[in-house]
Amino acid sequence: VSLINQYILRETLGAWIVVTVVLFVIVMTNQFAEILGEAASDQLPKDAVFGVLGLASLQYLTALTPIGLFLGVMLALARLNRDSEMSAIMACGIGPANILMPVSLLALVLSVGLAWLALVKTPEASWQIEEIKLQAREQLELGVLESGRFTTPDSGNTIIYAREVEGEQIRGVFIERQTRNGVVVILADRG
Repeated sequence: VSLINQYILRETLGAWIVVTVVLFVIVMTNQFAEILGEAASDQLPKDAVFGVLGLASLQYLTALTPIGLFLGVMLALARLNRDSEMSAIMACGIGPANILMPVSLLALVLSVGLAWLALVKTPEASWQIEEIKLQAREQLELGVLESGRFTTPDSGNTIIYAREVEGEQIRGVFIERQTRNGVVVILADRG
């Protein structure tokens, strides 16, 4: 590998990492706020916030890496052109194919890594996130119920009352749910 190829690879790699990190931080900040909102509304256990955030980051990394690479290559080559380094490289007899060789190798390595990430790890992460949210909903439904107390597990559309709660058994159940068509009331001796 020639010195020029190493230099172009280093410039491209540096620009790609900076661009990808900036995009990743922006997107993950938004995702963090959304996950905190879910935790605040008891849709997600508070101790699972960072786990879900880490799993969600895999999904965004798969999408942001190619965009970051494209922008990083554009920035690196534009800087080389702006500083007249591209003209000097071409004056030495190095053509466009040789200039783009390190960029192509970087793109090839990243595409293999991203294919593995997108086809193996991202689906696993999505499944784990859904599993965590499902467990949170189950815990919310059972854990919120207290004997002799009215609770609203969702955003106020449902009211649940249980006269007695013993483990997973409840007695004297009253459920009221507001729907578009009116109010639905359910009464049961046990549940």
